[in-house]
Amino acid sequence: MTEATQTGQRLSLRRRLRATILKRVEGARKKHAWVDHLVRAELRFRQDQVLYLALVVTYRALFLSIVLMLAFLYVLGLVTSVLPGTNEIVIPILSLPTDQDLGAIVNQTFTRSSGAVMDVLGVLTLLFSATYTAKAMRQGTENILRADRARRIKTFDPRNLVVGVFIAAVVLLSWLLVLSTAIRRAAVAEIVGLSSPEAVNVAKGLVIVATWLLIACVVFAALRLADREHRSQTIAVGSAVFAAFVVAANFVLIYSYIAALVDPDTSGSVVVVLTILAWVNIVVRGLFYTQCWIAESRPKVEAQEASDVPQGQLTA
Repeated sequence: MTEATQTGQRLSLRRRLRATILKRVEGARKKHAWVDHLVRAELRFRQDQVLYLALVVTYRALFLSIVLMLAFLYVLGLVTSVLPGTNEIVIPILSLPTDQDLGAIVNQTFTRSSGAVMDVLGVLTLLFSATYTAKAMRQGTENILRADRARRIKTFDPRNLVVGVFIAAVVLLSWLLVLSTAIRRAAVAEIVGLSSPEAVNVAKGLVIVATWLLIACVVFAALRLADREHRSQTIAVGSAVFAAFVVAANFVLIYSYIAALVDPDTSGSVVVVLTILAWVNIVVRGLFYTQCWIAESRPKVEAQEASDVPQGQLTA
């Protein structure tokens, strides 16, 4: 059998597999309204230049995210200096040798990195990055949720800087809350005064729930201000699911970041930058997909009209 024949067979198999999947998806769309809703949101996400908008936000937010990670590194250094032991940060993907001091590694990394970022030019770049990131995010939200009457967001609108700084503060706070759950139970018990490991586990669970509520409330408030047409319940569901997704992504980011700091066999700085880039990319895509899902739901006016129609007329 020639190589061309094998290639043709593989392509034919892929086409049949694709056709089978599409057929099953179409069947599921006809049977289940929620599947149809997800598919319509996916089509809107891919066909209305939302992917391009997400890409714009991603590359504009990259420097902002790196600076936020530098701030996270500074706080991590403070935390390690306060904790009673040497290595009290525990993550599942890393086993830190006793002869390595995590606090010393963090402080060295911060000292080496801060000089390259936090100078006068770095601060100005940070402000511009926050402004342009917020502008791109607000414009994307306008184009998705108000497609037929989206207004143009001006670059030097003072609200862009305020929104950018606020987003940065919420993101940094969510990272720090995730970090608090990685502190060893014995250290938490000694600092807080909790006597039992079970109480520490409950406290960490409450921190995770608080992080989820923080992100969900911020996203809900922002989308509710941008979109008055769709029902609050729909926006709340989308915000809650997106917040859970971000919390999970935060755990992956923080664990990967700490592991890259202490692993001498990896190019730490490269891993950190690529991890941050991946985090920004998937979070922004998740946010815009959530907005597409909301935009594809029935506006509250239509929902109210449907609920006002007698049941007999609906089934006639």
